[in-house]
Amino acid sequence: MALSSKETALHTRIVTRADERLRFLEALVRINSGSANLPGIEAVGDRVKPAFDDLGFTTHWHLPERGHQRERAARSLVARRKGAAGATPIFVTAHLDTVFEPADGFEGFRVEGERAIGPGIVDCKGGVVAILAAIDALAAEGMLDRVDCRVVLGGDEETGSFESRDVVEQEASGSAFSLCWSTGRSSWSMRTSPCVGFAT
Repeated sequence: MALSSKETALHTRIVTRADERLRFLEALVRINSGSANLPGIEAVGDRVKPAFDDLGFTTHWHLPERGHQRERAARSLVARRKGAAGATPIFVTAHLDTVFEPADGFEGFRVEGERAIGPGIVDCKGGVVAILAAIDALAAEGMLDRVDCRVVLGGDEETGSFESRDVVEQEASGSAFSLCWSTGRSSWSMRTSPCVGFAT
């Protein structure tokens, strides 16, 4: 199916900035953010937050008073951008933590052909970079005002999202669409799952 002129423009914007996005992905991947590594999770969030600020989002940190089965909770990044009157409300989510702790030994970043390899590239630092690329392209083409966009990047997804669940449900409530940017497939097919209770 041929792309429309708008779709072509969005694609061109994303492709044109691909090298920049790859460098940003590398910067995130080189920060260990295993679910038990709270300073690492926060460091990844600190790199991501200015990118949303630059796109006109209002951002803040969600931090529960206590963690789930630990003293401290992981913080989650919340970003919101209001669209024009009548804009469609959408909810977007991904996460900042990975399954790989410093002791696991899976570290670093490398590119082999068309593949980038490193902890969190697919799940879910690549998802975070893809979200920013998509939003940037929509903004560049004057299309971002069509949506009220709310984003939550959880800090504890790999351990069950117990600490971020409340803010995810709060921000997702009332959305026409909920999109989770996690774990692509090698076949390029889209992964789908029900979002019961997230879009009401």
